[in-house]
Amino acid sequence: MMAMRRKNFAAVICVCALLCAAFQSLQGAELTRANPGPATQIPPIVEVTDVQVDALISWVNGTLWAEVDSEFLFGTVYGLGDQFQTRNSGIGLLNGQDEVTVTVVYDRLDAQFPVPLNSTDISVKRDSEEEDWAVTNRVNHLFAANLPELHWTISPVPNNFSITTHYEYPVSPTCELYAYLGTYSCLFPLSSRFGLQEVSRYSGNERRWLGTSTCNQFNIEMNPLFSNLQVYLINGFGTLTPLNYTIATENPQVIQFDVYANPYPHGVVMVFDETPLTTPQLSPSTSSAQATPTPPSRINQNLQAMILPFVSVLLVLAFVTSLYKRRLGHHQNE
Repeated sequence: MMAMRRKNFAAVICVCALLCAAFQSLQGAELTRANPGPATQIPPIVEVTDVQVDALISWVNGTLWAEVDSEFLFGTVYGLGDQFQTRNSGIGLLNGQDEVTVTVVYDRLDAQFPVPLNSTDISVKRDSEEEDWAVTNRVNHLFAANLPELHWTISPVPNNFSITTHYEYPVSPTCELYAYLGTYSCLFPLSSRFGLQEVSRYSGNERRWLGTSTCNQFNIEMNPLFSNLQVYLINGFGTLTPLNYTIATENPQVIQFDVYANPYPHGVVMVFDETPLTTPQLSPSTSSAQATPTPPSRINQNLQAMILPFVSVLLVLAFVTSLYKRRLGHHQNE
């Protein structure tokens, strides 16, 4: 009897050890794949110096369409071979130093550029030259949708360069989760970024495209100008923050607003009703902002991804423990 108990207990320990080893190996494989080199070896550091976004929302053959043109101006702060001191924070170093020296050892940047669902007529140019982009297997979850991301590579990285993009997409009725906002909604993703596949995206070396020291200007023409128009910033958790806008003096069908990167928004959402206005609601000097609506709560997907593996392990442990107790009771009855 004692020998049987020892065998059952040993089986439980082996199962637990295998589960833990498997979980750790998955994490280790991901970290090794994402960041095989030292954390102090980084890609070039570039900063955006100006952002201009122009869009047209209009009816085309009975379908509401959005045409979006963007221009981003960049300057390289640290290029290949440059070294600089930085805070020992967010780059995976745990040696206790307050500052470390990092070196730019790569001369390449990978661009990630999310676009709305069903985007078409996509064009990406660097300094007026077409880029060879592709859709990645990564998605950007925003406004209750999994947005596709475009990817292309810049190598070598110039001191100064521009990126211009164009895409068009059909404007759909607002999804059920946010239907309380308005009949239609337009989404402008703002999570574009530079990084490098060899370096972990959690290392702090990714650079987003919104300027922190410059305003990012948006000009949206609506033909016709729709009623109950509201503009919101949206973050990665789905929280909406009202954004002021003005009517352009030279064109009453154009609304204008600026976006700042502190705190960093993940996108701009425009919501409106289908009824067109015969006259603008706002004068050119008047801004519009309402109290932030309270969206339905949803669990952050990253939190789910962290919790689910642990829940799975606990469930397996509970099953093994229950099986062990049953077998132990059976042997005691014998």
